[in-house]
Amino acid sequence: MGLLNHQSAVRAVDTNGVPISGARLHIYLSGTDSLARIYEDQHLTYTQENPMKADADGYFAQCFLPGGDYRICL
Repeated sequence: MGLLNHQSAVRAVDTNGVPISGARLHIYLSGTDSLARIYEDQHLTYTQENPMKADADGYFAQCFLPGGDYRICL
């Protein structure tokens, strides 16, 4: 089972707190410049696009990650 990156944990906003529609969230394998494989489901069956794109309110879809260390860049 993967680890959940919950939707409410990451929201893209500017310095005034206004949501950034279309912002990109890159998830890398720790210590590398390689994008990690991320998944839509907890069983790690369906891959999801990385980088992820924020919706109109600056939120990102939920994603699941295999165990390990990651670097997240917004």
